[in-house]
Amino acid sequence: MSSRMVTHRRAFLGGLAVSALATPYFFTRARAQDKKRLAVYTYDGALGAFAQEHYIKPFEEKFDVRVDAITVVGAASPIDKLAAQIRAGRPEVDVMWVQPPAYIYSLQNDLMVPLQKGDLPEAENYIPEYVTEHGPLIHLYAYGYGVNTEMVADDLTHWRDLWDPKYRGQLAVNDALFEQFLAVTNLAFGKPIAEVDEETIQSLNELRPNILSLWNTGAQAEQLFRNREIAISPIWNGRAYNLISEGVPLKFVVPQEGFLVRHNAYGIARGAANPDLGIEYMNYIMSEVPQTALAEQFFYGSGNKNVVHSDESLAEKVVIGHPKFQDRALFEDFQAAFENSGEWARLWNRWKTA
Repeated sequence: MSSRMVTHRRAFLGGLAVSALATPYFFTRARAQDKKRLAVYTYDGALGAFAQEHYIKPFEEKFDVRVDAITVVGAASPIDKLAAQIRAGRPEVDVMWVQPPAYIYSLQNDLMVPLQKGDLPEAENYIPEYVTEHGPLIHLYAYGYGVNTEMVADDLTHWRDLWDPKYRGQLAVNDALFEQFLAVTNLAFGKPIAEVDEETIQSLNELRPNILSLWNTGAQAEQLFRNREIAISPIWNGRAYNLISEGVPLKFVVPQEGFLVRHNAYGIARGAANPDLGIEYMNYIMSEVPQTALAEQFFYGSGNKNVVHSDESLAEKVVIGHPKFQDRALFEDFQAAFENSGEWARLWNRWKTA
């Protein structure tokens, strides 16, 4: 990408679990008998369509293999289910990806296979902080918020703007990765990101009249905007700019208080049926062509140093690494999110049902 890419040691850490499609035993057994068949987790909505077109299809053609893509419904892989499968010796995928807190869980529970030096030749082209001992960090995305410019005339610039009473019943919030919105709430009120407490919940209570809907998947958020059911929602920059490219009258806001930076940590599931083919797949999607497409067509950043933005407009849409926004890039405290996941979930669920 460039030397201006965000780098941070916390980039090694990566979301909490939701469900994916079930995988029958006969499917797993068939894969174990076929060395040219690979199973991977993929995404829903527009990002899933991108992955099919730029990761999976060209990999199948180049290596003459079949890729079985299991769509994750939501923003995070089903880590609890996958952990149970790995302990039973039958993971449903060869290549897994997780968000930062779940990567910590994976490390503690030995769910990924450590790679050997040289397994990923493309690592030579990567900023070192974006390659772990298990694989690459892919999809560097910015979490800000989208605003329908036909429904909202104001020029919103802060997270705190979401609390304005004039937007009553016009807001949606991400329920699946609720820890991100807890961080956003603290940002809006000047609290440390990881200081989630009763004060945070009180701030959420003040926001309640503005909230029309909670969504669990990026695809749901996209559809809420397409249908004009909502005017505002926290969303990732790639999802927002793809909606804009469809003609949805949307603006992506990079808040003055800061935007959150995340990624997906890839790795080979312990006990995978075809680990070598899985390593080839990770190496392929790390390479310059698919990573350039990621920036140009989905506006997510890359740790690949050979990815160069074609123009200033594209660089600004990618957000991460752009000088205009560099000082606003924030990492959540992923260790705190992992260690306090139970308590934070309890507070969040209590707030939801109050």
